[in-house]
Formats: sequence, C-alpha cells, structure tokens
Amino acid sequence: MMIHCEIIRDLLPVYAAGDCSEITKTKVDEHIANCESCAKSLAAMSGPLVLTESSDEPEETEEIEREITLAKGMKKIRRRWIISILCVLLILSIAVLIKIAYNDSKGESLSFSNAEDVRLVNDFAKSLSEGDFAAAFEYFETDWIYESLIQDSFGSSISRWDYIKVIIDGVEYYTLAGNEKIQAIPDDLAPADFWAQIIVMNSTGTERFTPIPEEVFDEAVRLAQPLLTDDILVVDIMSEIPDSSLTYIRFAAEDGNRYYRPTVGGRLNNQPDWMNQSELIPQTMFDILIFENTRLHREARERTEKVRAIGALNYHNQLRNEYVEKLQALSDQGIRITSYSVGSPYRFDESFPELDGSSSSAFQDPWFVTISFGTSASDTEVISMTVQVIGNKVNVIDFYTSGDSEELVYMLTPFHYLSDTGTDYFFCPIGMLNNPYPVIQSVIQYDESISEEP
Repeated sequence: MMIHCEIIRDLLPVYAAGDCSEITKTKVDEHIANCESCAKSLAAMSGPLVLTESSDEPEETEEIEREITLAKGMKKIRRRWIISILCVLLILSIAVLIKIAYNDSKGESLSFSNAEDVRLVNDFAKSLSEGDFAAAFEYFETDWIYESLIQDSFGSSISRWDYIKVIIDGVEYYTLAGNEKIQAIPDDLAPADFWAQIIVMNSTGTERFTPIPEEVFDEAVRLAQPLLTDDILVVDIMSEIPDSSLTYIRFAAEDGNRYYRPTVGGRLNNQPDWMNQSELIPQTMFDILIFENTRLHREARERTEKVRAIGALNYHNQLRNEYVEKLQALSDQGIRITSYSVGSPYRFDESFPELDGSSSSAFQDPWFVTISFGTSASDTEVISMTVQVIGNKVNVIDFYTSGDSEELVYMLTPFHYLSDTGTDYFFCPIGMLNNPYPVIQSVIQYDESISEEP
C-alpha cells in the first residue's frame, strides 16, 4: 500500500539526518522509488538548494530546508547541553570525593571510614525514639560486661602486708611500706609539728590527701601556715568557696573519731574512700577497710559463680529484658524520647583532649558521634549522648542532660543495670576508652588469715 506523500514529507527531515529507524528508512526508500515528487524533495535536502524554472515546488523546498537546518541546530545544542551537564556532574563528584578524603585525614565530618558508622548510629537512635528498646539494646557492646564479671576482679589489689605501722602521739596508723614522704618526717617531732608537715604535704596537690585529727588541727594549721602560699580555710558543706587542697571540712569517720580533710576531692565522698587515699590510715579505720574488703571479696566470688552459671547468652538476655522493662516503665509514665538528631562524626576534639592519639591502638582510630535526643519533659530539654562504633556495636562514651531527665539518661545505657550485681563501676571517657572493663573500687587485698570482724 502506497503511503501518502504528506506523511513521507514529514519524515524526510529525520530520514535525511539519519535519525530514523530501519523500518521507517525502508518505507521511505520504497516510496521515493515510485514517487518523483518526494524523490526531488529528498534530493533538495541532500544537496545544495538550486532554484530552476523546472522546479515545481520552490516554497515547499525552502520550508524543508529550514526544518533541516533547525533540526541540525537543535541536535548540536542538545549535544552541548549533555556534555556540559556531564562535566558539571564530574566536577561535583570529584569535589565530593576530595572533601570526604579530606574529612578522613582531618578526623571530622562524613568520610569513607565512618559512613557505615553514622548509618548504624542513626539506626540505634531511631530505635530508641520509636520505643523499640529491645532493638536498641542489641546495638550495645555487652560481651565485656559478662567477661569482666566472671574474672577475679581483686587479683591486682594490694595486701595489708604492703603496709607498715606508724605510731604518732600514741595512736597507731598504717602507711605504705615504700612511702618515703612519711618516713622522711622525723620520729621525735611533737604531734602538732608532725601534722603541720602533713598539711604542707596535702597542699602540694598530690593524689593522696591525709585527714588531720581534730584535737591537733588548729595548732598544726598555725605551725604550717607560714610555709603555705595561701591561708587554710575551714568550710562547711554548703559553703560557696571553691574546693581545693587548702580548704578543709570537718567530718566524723566510721571509727568514731573526728578529722579535718581537704575538700579537693569533693565534700560528699564517703569516709572509707577518703581513708583509702590517705597517706596515713588510723588503725581503727584500717581494720574497717579490711573488713569491708573481705566482704566485697566474698560477694565478688559468689557473684562470679552466679554469672558463670547463667552463661553469656542468658546474661545478655537478662540485661536486655531489664533494659526494656525499665525504659518501658518510664515511657508509660510519660518520660520518653520524642526526637533525635545525629551530629557529624569526629575523632578527637577539645571534649576529650586526653584521648588524642592515646587510644588509637586499642580502637583503630575510633570515630565519635554525638546524638541529641529531645524528650517529653520539655520542648527545650536535650539529652546528649556521645557514642563510638566498634565493629557493629555502639559503645557509650559520655552523656548529659540539659534538664530534669536524669533518670531517663541513667537508664539509656546498659551500665546502669550492673548496680544490681553489687559491683561498683565508675563511668568516664578516659576509663571506658583506655580500659573498657569496669573498675572495682577496692584498695586492700583480701587475706584469708585476717579476721572478718573489725
């Protein structure tokens, strides 16, 4: 069947430009072989335009020429646009890759080495905000908790035999056998002179601070004051004077005696801990510490056997169930996370200056990510949690709240639930990074030969 000439003429510009399909080309070839008019139109498109007296359709030929010129122009423009767009995309891609590589070397923001970490942290935060506490718990690294609880946590503690007895004004004290500072004080000093030298030692800002007996404190201060850079001040627990090695607070120890001690470590520390860190420990307090250490050692052994009997998997499930139960209870009370945002990852900054380069060998240059949680307590309150991804697990490094959701903050990590085991753990960036195992607060080694009664 012969195709109408008007249709063929519409196809001629595409045919002449070589942009038509094989089927269309075949049909046009068949038509122009039998149609002189269309053949002339095609010839006019393929060669220079020559007007002669024998031309039957001069106006139509000019229109076709204009269409061909327009088609060729549009094709060139389209090709140039495509090339320009590809060049822009290539430049942007190179810029992004350079930026990501720079972030990796600088240790901040998104990079090749932390993209998966950021995704995992986002999934963890999303689980918490959606109330899927069981899923959120599975992001925590908890194997170390079980491993630490089944170990002998007291193996590296010191024994009472590392101490020697010192008699001061008829009162027996214990000090470490190698304590040269105490041993350097002459034995024939009057009690007030001896304690004056202890006050001077306390003022040097060492890690160990010795309480001063109440009955000799005033005279010892009078004798020590000329050797100090500032005045000794006695403060009460509500005083706004900053704590220091020169401010003292009066307290009653567990042995029934009263002492003055520097406030540099805080005013609410319990008395056994203060005596643990003392250069001189009164014998009565020393006996109490031995008794407490004996009790802790016995309970630690019992707890270790109990945890071993449970097994690693069951212990993990037990922690998860407690985590879900307590967070769900808070949620039922209306205390819950309502939103979250994941910050840019970083390696080290002024938040953890002590960690700069110190923990890379243990954690292979870890990335930190800070998550901000909005809570139901207030529109302005934010809980900030700094985490670190190790493998496919999240390790909580630090957290705080800007409002009144301390209870929620406390329960957001599995470390809170260790309190039920009776073991004391401290939580701080340095401790958790340089030694990712809980630290049992104990000083003196249990010895089977020591009486359990003080």
